[in-house]
Amino acid sequence: MIGDQNAMSGLLDHFYAALALIDSMLQFWVSITFAVIVAVHFVGNRLGRQMYLLMSGLYALVSVVSLARYIGASIQVTHYIEVLRAEGEWPVPLTVSAVAGFGTGLLLICGSIGTLYFMYSIRRSGERSGA
Repeated sequence: MIGDQNAMSGLLDHFYAALALIDSMLQFWVSITFAVIVAVHFVGNRLGRQMYLLMSGLYALVSVVSLARYIGASIQVTHYIEVLRAEGEWPVPLTVSAVAGFGTGLLLICGSIGTLYFMYSIRRSGERSGA
């Protein structure tokens, strides 16, 4: 039990810092994803094989690192929610938290796979047309 108000305040500060980390990481990932999609859309069929491999490899690396950071921050958030629930200070139903967490993870995974597939399909169509 956290009886001290300062300790509760500190816990809430850590909780919101972990949420802010998740939000900033997701914003970064979305920005990178859209930048890659736009770049590949406009120059993808003229993109050389080596540049395509470099872009797709770096994008995959950014996606894996983003997912790892998301998982780490999610573990922190889950811990803080458990402590807050034990104190009776968590008003949000767990299903809402679970849907938000699962949805964000699914967005990262499916969005990354979809973007890599888009890159591959654009590159492949460029090879077929002789570009």
